[in-house]
Amino acid sequence: MRTLNDQPTIDISLVILTFNRREALRRCLDSISAMNKGELSVEVIVVDDGSEIDNLPVINQFTESLDVTYFKKNNQGVASTRNFGLRKARGKFIGFIADDYTLPESYLSDVAEFYNNHPEAWVITHNIRPTGPSVFRYVQRLYYQMSLLQRFENRDLNMEVVKSLDLPPSRGAVFRKEVFGIVGEFNEDRLTGEDGEFGMRMASNDMPVFFFMNKYIDHWEDKGLIGYLKQRINYGSGFFRVLQSHNPGVADKQTMMAVLSSTIERYRRWLRLSYDLHRCPEYILLSPFIVLFLFFFYGGFYLESTKIAAPAVPKESQIEN
Repeated sequence: MRTLNDQPTIDISLVILTFNRREALRRCLDSISAMNKGELSVEVIVVDDGSEIDNLPVINQFTESLDVTYFKKNNQGVASTRNFGLRKARGKFIGFIADDYTLPESYLSDVAEFYNNHPEAWVITHNIRPTGPSVFRYVQRLYYQMSLLQRFENRDLNMEVVKSLDLPPSRGAVFRKEVFGIVGEFNEDRLTGEDGEFGMRMASNDMPVFFFMNKYIDHWEDKGLIGYLKQRINYGSGFFRVLQSHNPGVADKQTMMAVLSSTIERYRRWLRLSYDLHRCPEYILLSPFIVLFLFFFYGGFYLESTKIAAPAVPKESQIEN
């Protein structure tokens, strides 16, 4: 297989972010160890965002099978941890991996083939498949798919790779390193919403996000319902802050009626999309939880809007959840 880089250097750096999840980290590293690397040179950089547990025993299990380096820093959040790994990375391409991801065996070879065939691309991301013990992973899985696929035309839904200026560069994204020289690093002022904010900066530089429609990363899910609802609130509040920073005058005053109206409208749009995807029975069955997730997302947006003098509600085309 043709390699990504003719130069005798690292082809791909995988930066793994970890925090207090030793077993998840072990599963993640195990999946990387099992990958088909071909002729690619790959380094793994594990950045520990101030865990209260000792992750070194896990790292030591993979020192023979992987070129792995471990760093531990003070707890400062996702953006800071990514930037730390970015500054350590030597690869021409850099992927950011959450410790609760399990990557497919073909992850590296798929990325290499994609970039060899798309020299114009700046970033490629995967689809997400929630797994694990949580019974709500089925709701999360459908929610993920609806929130992603709503951005595409029906003609795109059967394609292997699609691109959009409206997608956040997340889900195991692999970037060309030059991206960060053009748009800068991740915004460390944000504890949430860093992907959406970075995606907006990429879009302003006419850098679309490419997306593998049918290649999946498994995301370990062990939260209960309360955990998922808190996550939705955090995502909603995070997106409000992103929206305000880039376009503070986009919308009208936010109210609880607007929260309810936005929830109903988004539910209807997703219902139509589920029909196009031949997943309407599944969507209807899980509808009570989908509505609850949507309501808490918009609720998080509302709560964040009350903290500023001029609250705003996002336009439908700008929602990121």
